[in-house]
Amino acid sequence: MRTCQVDESVLAHINDLSQGRSQAQVGLIVGRLGVGNRDFVLLLIQSPPVEGGTEAVIVQGGQTQTPAKKAGQKAKGSGTAGPHVQIKDEWVAEHASQLAPLVPGGLAVVGLYFFGPDAAFAASNTQLCRALLSLRDACPDAGSLNQKDLLLLNVCSVTQKITLKELPASAANASALKACECKSAPVLANLTVVTTRHAIDASCPVVDADKEARQHFEAMVARESQSIAGAVPFYTTGSLFKEDALLADACSADGSAIAVDLLTAPECSSHADLQNNVEAHGRARIRGVIEGRAVVHKRDSMKTAVAFLKADLQRSLQARMAVLLMDAEDLAQSQEDFHPELLRSGADGYQSAFRLPMPQRALVLVKAPVQFSEYSLEEEADASVLTTAQELLALKSAKPSQIEWPEKAASTQEAEILWQPLRPRHRTKPLNTSSAVGNEQASARIECNSFVVGAMVVGVLAIVAGLGYLVL
Repeated sequence: MRTCQVDESVLAHINDLSQGRSQAQVGLIVGRLGVGNRDFVLLLIQSPPVEGGTEAVIVQGGQTQTPAKKAGQKAKGSGTAGPHVQIKDEWVAEHASQLAPLVPGGLAVVGLYFFGPDAAFAASNTQLCRALLSLRDACPDAGSLNQKDLLLLNVCSVTQKITLKELPASAANASALKACECKSAPVLANLTVVTTRHAIDASCPVVDADKEARQHFEAMVARESQSIAGAVPFYTTGSLFKEDALLADACSADGSAIAVDLLTAPECSSHADLQNNVEAHGRARIRGVIEGRAVVHKRDSMKTAVAFLKADLQRSLQARMAVLLMDAEDLAQSQEDFHPELLRSGADGYQSAFRLPMPQRALVLVKAPVQFSEYSLEEEADASVLTTAQELLALKSAKPSQIEWPEKAASTQEAEILWQPLRPRHRTKPLNTSSAVGNEQASARIECNSFVVGAMVVGVLAIVAGLGYLVL
């Protein structure tokens, strides 16, 4: 049976919900699974209302209970049994897909929680499992590193009783749910942060003009991710790195983050890249310095911490590229001259360079030391970050003091060119199709006749040389 440690702050949050007579809720569990014997439940994040203000879960009818006033006294009920529950499973999965890229390294969206009467949970069991499966499909990063199991947490709004179940990675329906054991523990107090700064200078020539440029960017990011995966770690202080060392031994007395450097092999252009440069229609490039962060347990090894740190860098790079491409498309559409929609059509059509800075990583403090991320091209874009915190993180009272900008923002003028055309297409007046074809055929005949004449001359010279040899 899987045993999960539930942080004390989660239990305090559940108590607040129960005391406040909150309505039924459904949301996401953020924690960690499958690393040694330490599985954590750290945060419960309520899914926001759907468009129009409808809640993600609606409970109608059934038995409405009130908490017992004295110990041993049974809760009173009124109404009829069998409540009707409606869960917006696709909306919950969409919430997970948007939240997953913002979760720091070492943590992940590991499941769903339901807060409401036990009768409502029993009536919605099938819907919740369907929501878990939708979450898994919409969010490939669901679960922790190399761990695709998911959790389903039920919190009774009357008794505050917690029931935790596990949906294995191979499960396809509710019948596969397995019971888990919950233990309360001060997990957050035993977590620490590991950071790194990674310089990126990646580029690739775009040769296939019919292929969407977006695919070239994605391939470039994938290649950079492979480079990160093979990086060699060492301490920024220059001391020897030991993979089996515990983080507790490397933590400073003031609890500050542990800094690690990742040494990657220099990128060397292959022979094919050099050969294709002559025929390239354009060049895609990303350049900048990004910060990676991982939240890990002090009893974890440095090897585990570095694995989470690398995964965070890869996920952060993908999130930044998504922001870059979105803004690049908006920039292309704002041009006065005719341009195809950037990254959606053939690369041969891009006539101008696009210069965009690397998106900044903003850190939003949720519960120390856990900070979620948001990415923005604007300098000090506190307003948009606060909107994300309120909508996706359920931080209704988020303040600018909770936001940190660890990376220096580059202005648009200082930014590298994201897309550089190498073979701009010159526009000419339309030609008659038949004339164009005829000219091509004529050129082909001229080239062919020249070749034949040359071959004949060489043959005649060879014959003359042979005859002269015989005469001599």
